[in-house]
Amino acid sequence: MTREAPSEENVNEASESGDTEDGNSQNGEIEENLPEEVYSRDERGTIIVNNSDYAIRVKATSHARQTRYSLQDHLYNIWVEQKDRGPAPYIIDIEEGLEKALVAVLNHLKNSYPSQNNYQLYVTIVDNSITSGLNSGNYSIKTPSDKIARWMMAMLYNYLKSNQTMQLNNSFKIQIKVLSIPHTNDLVRSRRHFRTHFYH
Repeated sequence: MTREAPSEENVNEASESGDTEDGNSQNGEIEENLPEEVYSRDERGTIIVNNSDYAIRVKATSHARQTRYSLQDHLYNIWVEQKDRGPAPYIIDIEEGLEKALVAVLNHLKNSYPSQNNYQLYVTIVDNSITSGLNSGNYSIKTPSDKIARWMMAMLYNYLKSNQTMQLNNSFKIQIKVLSIPHTNDLVRSRRHFRTHFYH
């Protein structure tokens, strides 16, 4: 693997880490918009990538720790289900599948939200071995999906260069958090307030 990290080109200014704990299923929009003829789904989520070794699923979940906007913001978990009982695969060996799954979910999210609104999203790679997760910073939902996925996989690859023996476990997942319009508007007002009072 020779992927290099691109220069950071996040299109927005604010940065906020995503929640890192699951709750019960709350929002099913992404699963309802994934076509049945391409993806299969059950109570554990929708399968995005499927091969002989593992399946990658996505499931809408509730916010376990967030209180404000917990019913308005949407949280989606992408996770990997190993099919056999052998040794867990190394994360570096399933990175291609992770990138494919992330692009697929982001593409469907674009079609699930009204195009006239500039929704913001955050992507976080979570694992017990990664302190605070690997966070994307915020992107517009209109940002090309492959750009976001490449940036996240480059971050993961750079982390794995010094942690090449990191294996898949139950704590590993990719989270996508889509902010509601009220939440986004509040962030914009907060940034303007900060600039007005601290930079003038």
